[in-house]
Amino acid sequence: MNKIVKTIAKLVYPDGLCCISCGNEMFVDDRADVCFCKKCLPQRNAHYCKICGVGLPKSTQDYCNSCLHIGKEGIYFDAARAPYLYRDDSVKAIVHDLKYNGGQYLAEYMSKAMIEVVKAQDWKIDEITYVPLHWRKEQKRGYNQSKCLAKYISEALNIPLTDALKKTVYTRTSAARLGKDDRKKLLEGTFALNKDVNKKNILLVDDVMTSKATSNECSKTLKEGKAKHVYVITFATSVGDNEQTY
Repeated sequence: MNKIVKTIAKLVYPDGLCCISCGNEMFVDDRADVCFCKKCLPQRNAHYCKICGVGLPKSTQDYCNSCLHIGKEGIYFDAARAPYLYRDDSVKAIVHDLKYNGGQYLAEYMSKAMIEVVKAQDWKIDEITYVPLHWRKEQKRGYNQSKCLAKYISEALNIPLTDALKKTVYTRTSAARLGKDDRKKLLEGTFALNKDVNKKNILLVDDVMTSKATSNECSKTLKEGKAKHVYVITFATSVGDNEQTY
């Protein structure tokens, strides 16, 4: 009798069919994506820079301006991708809740769209890692949102998850509130290797990419550790060269 009741309950209230944004239950006709209902559906990152993955406003573009000057900019990751653009209110709200409002539970649903994007690439991945927090900040927050996302991606792809990086410098200034150049200066030399990555292809996971500074500094550290390739996956990314911050 217990099993029958549970089966009926699942049919009436199916698991995992609530919109990640509004929280309303999604029926078959309401589902627009793995995370969102039709009402809350943000724009997918359909046309993006072939290197850094930021959304491009013109369909004739293959690269953003900063990647066209890749030698000058010094981009250390081999490619980056994201399913959503960090300009829709629903995307911003979810990223904020995951990071600052104890929304660890959101990581499971956010990771589904990220997993789809990774599967669509021809990347060979040996290990998955994440952007680390300084231990003081992680202790204060109670968790690392990037690690939460990486955990679900690792399980879905059956690829080992490793803490390849560590944050060695505690900065009181929030990088999210700074512009591109200031953020880059703030993050320089703040990461270090925590595990051997020699000759490995690494997938680096983070929640959002805006100025590229965090992903790039982490990738630089991994490449200095002789990582063969570094790929980056985030839930959202900025549009073109108009860098956006929280």
